[in-house]
Formats: sequence, C-alpha cells, structure tokens
Amino acid sequence: MRINPIPTVRGVAAVAVTLALALSATACGDDGSGSGSEGSGKGKIVFWDNNGGPRTAIWKQIIAKFEKKYPDIEVEYVPIPIADVQSKYDTAIQGGGDSLPDVGGVGTAYLAGLVAQNALEPVTDRIQDSSLKGKLVKNMVESVRAAGGDDKEMFSVPTSANQGTLWYRTDLFKAKGLPAPTSWDNFYKAADELTDQGKNKFGFTLRGGAGSIAQAMEMMYAQSGIDTFWDGEKTTLNDPKNVAALEKYVGLYKKATPAADLNNDFTKMVAQFDQGDIGMLQHNLGSYND
Repeated sequence: MRINPIPTVRGVAAVAVTLALALSATACGDDGSGSGSEGSGKGKIVFWDNNGGPRTAIWKQIIAKFEKKYPDIEVEYVPIPIADVQSKYDTAIQGGGDSLPDVGGVGTAYLAGLVAQNALEPVTDRIQDSSLKGKLVKNMVESVRAAGGDDKEMFSVPTSANQGTLWYRTDLFKAKGLPAPTSWDNFYKAADELTDQGKNKFGFTLRGGAGSIAQAMEMMYAQSGIDTFWDGEKTTLNDPKNVAALEKYVGLYKKATPAADLNNDFTKMVAQFDQGDIGMLQHNLGSYND
C-alpha cells in the first residue's frame, strides 16, 4: 500500500474493484499527514474508476454508503475514461509508482501487463477473509486468474464481464422479409441482402481501429465452434477452422460493410446503426444504452 513505500510499485495499487471489499480491506489512507494505517479504520483512499462516466453514479452511491459506515475514511473518487486508463496506469508506474491509487479498476485486457510490472497486490487472501468468499462466479474467477498470468493468485476482483452481442434492426429485416440472424447462414444472407452500396446502406459493420481484435476473435470462435483458447502450450488461433471463419468474416469488408470500417470505432458504428444505415452490429452489452 502507499503508506509503506518500497523500491518497486508492488503494493501501491490493491486492485479490488468491489468497493465494499476493497476499501474496507485497504483502508490504509495516505492523506498527506501520515495518519492512518491498514486496518486502522482511518485515513484516505484514492480510487480510480477505470470506466469513468458510465458507472460514476453507481460508484458514488457505493462510496456514500461506505463512508457512512466508516466515517473516519475518506474516499477520493477519480473517474478515468476507459480509453485512457491503461496509459494512465503505465505512466504512473514508469514514474515510480507514487501517483498510483490505493484501489483501482483494472480490465483483464491489460491486467497481465500490470502484474508483470510488479504493480499490483494479490487479492486472493482478502477475498478469502471477506464476505465475498464462495460468492463469486467460478468461471469469472478463473477468467480473471488466467488473465493475470498466475496459477495461484488473483489480482483483481471480478465485478463485470463483456458479453458479445449481435444487434440487428428488426425494421430492416421485416422490410426485406429476412429471418432473424439466429444462425450463421441467416447472418451472412442478411449481410448481403441488406446491402445497397449505391444508397450507402450496408448489412453489417466491422469494428475497426484499436478495438477490432477482440470482436474479430469473438466472431471467429463463435463460428468455428472451438471452445478453448489454449491447446497445451499453444493457442488455437491458427486452427484451420478459426482461419476459415476469420477469412469469411473479414471477407464482408467493403462488400457488405462501409469502407470506413477500417478505422470506425464503437461510437461511429452505433451512430450508423441508429440512423438505419446498418442492418447488424456486433458489440458487447455496453452498447445497449446507446
């Protein structure tokens, strides 16, 4: 924790995103005065929200309840846009770790990188000694443990998961007399028949830019039917079934998708979908509100 500075940054950020657990367990407090120590029930906790904005209202409710229960502990809430959080962590680590938070949200995509930099405290024992013991979803626990690259320790408390979702416009499907895309045959048929390039209408939109890999992999594995990423010491990425699935999926580009998809991020995809220019969109449940 920050109250016990050491040469490395390990221990600076105890990554336990379930605030009720994390804050009570890491109530160490470095409020500048040197008062407060872990377990003392007094002090200040700096908390970085790794998806500041969408979850801010929820976190503020949780923090208010926590501070009411522990009136001698102040929580400094710092909302960080999800696109900036990884670089913010890396910058803080490279600067020696003094500016890292006491508690912070960390996604599985960059969890292993922070663990490798010795920046995180494991939360395994904290969970075992808390009311969360035995209550976390087993598959999510295994996923977080694997993402951290450690067979024994966990470096984050799982609180949410992305679920890949294929959204489709029922109005466009109805107008064309197309069945819902509940099979891959229906999906590819709709992608083709909903495309009218002359009118700038397309059956599907591919995620481009930095966020494209995860979604391409979701679509690839969903089509191939391969249910594991690892095969011994090697990955299944280059399995012939996966290669064929990815080639078919990417083959939609500029045929049933806009050419701009090469760089289109999530917000641009959703905007075109909402306007009725796109028939189908693959994204996670985070796009529901949009």
